[in-house]
Amino acid sequence: ELCRGLGMPPAAADRLASFLGVLGAYDAVTDAVQVLTGRAARSVADFVATDPAPFLPRTYRRLVGARPAPSFRAAAREVADASVDGLVRDLAPDELLVRVRAAGVNGGADTFACTRASEDARDFPLGNEGAGAVVAAGPAAAASFGVGDAAVFVGQGGYAEYVRVRAAACVNASRMGVVAPPAELVALRISALTALVALERTAAVGPGDVVLVTACCGGTGHF
Repeated sequence: ELCRGLGMPPAAADRLASFLGVLGAYDAVTDAVQVLTGRAARSVADFVATDPAPFLPRTYRRLVGARPAPSFRAAAREVADASVDGLVRDLAPDELLVRVRAAGVNGGADTFACTRASEDARDFPLGNEGAGAVVAAGPAAAASFGVGDAAVFVGQGGYAEYVRVRAAACVNASRMGVVAPPAELVALRISALTALVALERTAAVGPGDVVLVTACCGGTGHF
């Protein structure tokens, strides 16, 4: 915010904030500056002025289902050293790499993922919806998303700090002009959309109609 107040372009301010945030995660600055996509940054000014890619850490944390189990709690385990480089390297032309800021809790889907997985399933992804910032885009996905755009997604692996998702399964909140915290954005992607379709399309509710909402404390019900 200070950078923007001093007149720095928003995109440059965001890149500088990302750069400084990653520096704080490393013991040595020299370790951090080597992670810049494709080359080392010679200086902060060089990074902010010339490179549109965000500064990425080497590893990230994610939750996986270690193996099928009777409950989510019994199946889930944290992987603390997953490779960000692998995510970037394997990014498909129609995929985005998103830094997850908020993940939706979908009790049914998450429980089914753990209890109904095949017997030989190991370390399968958990989490089905989220919101965050785009940090890389494949060539095809780049037509609809730019680095820094707010993406609201549906896709496997949402319980992670970074996730690869198909651009077709994402909504670009930035280009729609929607400004809201990530936790509010992610609630709109499945729960609010389900409620909207139920009211306007399925039930065709109109003014004066009496509506009974069951499970009103759930994701869809409270909308």
